[in-house]
Amino acid sequence: MSKGGGSGGRGGRGRARSREAMLATLAEHSGVFGAHYSEQQERILHDLQNIFGAQVDPADILDAYRVRHGGYTAAAEQIDVFGGEVRISGDLRAAGRSIGTFERSIYRQAGKVHATHDLFEIDDPAHRRMGLGRAALKKQFGFYGRAGVKSVHLDPAWDGHVVWPKMGFDWQSAAQRQAHGAQFGRYLSGYMSAAAANKIVRGTGGHAYKIAQIRTKGGERLGEQWLTKRASPAGLRIPVGGHGAQWRILKHKLGL
Repeated sequence: MSKGGGSGGRGGRGRARSREAMLATLAEHSGVFGAHYSEQQERILHDLQNIFGAQVDPADILDAYRVRHGGYTAAAEQIDVFGGEVRISGDLRAAGRSIGTFERSIYRQAGKVHATHDLFEIDDPAHRRMGLGRAALKKQFGFYGRAGVKSVHLDPAWDGHVVWPKMGFDWQSAAQRQAHGAQFGRYLSGYMSAAAANKIVRGTGGHAYKIAQIRTKGGERLGEQWLTKRASPAGLRIPVGGHGAQWRILKHKLGL
């Protein structure tokens, strides 16, 4: 898939495919099958245009969620539109054998396009931390930038409270940042004076990605410890593109 939109539409290939070819992709990879479902396939194609604000080839969307890394693959198998959301799902595989699943959603809200990373689950711990997730994120965020996606949202699993803030993700509202900043300050008070703890919290502004970087002069990772042990479940988000600190952190981590 070429970097520019070219004549293929937003986030698309350099050369546009015919409408018939795009409908054929939907016939193969959507939940509506067969020629007598052509009206539903036309509706999905129309909905994709409404969501992205321009015609996007469903094959390009599927390609954004297909990646190989070593002996591992993420293989997008299905694309549908429900309730104004594009939903993409598929298998995670090792040497051709299924080891997990993933799900993603893309939607338009208040005139802007956003994505939600709903699920990326590898069942067998022996296959985790092999780089597939990072490789998949790199390709997906590259697509998001070309397709005009403005932010990505997720609800971290129990083991993601540290991972995602270190990637640049932050809590979704000012109220969450204020509440979590206060909780982190109380945690820090067990290691230093209240005045010193308050100074650190003010420096972080309660931002998750800043808290993740806090450590003592001796190297003790207090921010990561608190995020692991004390952070209550909360949704996280990151803006796509721009010159902000969150995007710079993600670009560095993924090599974008």
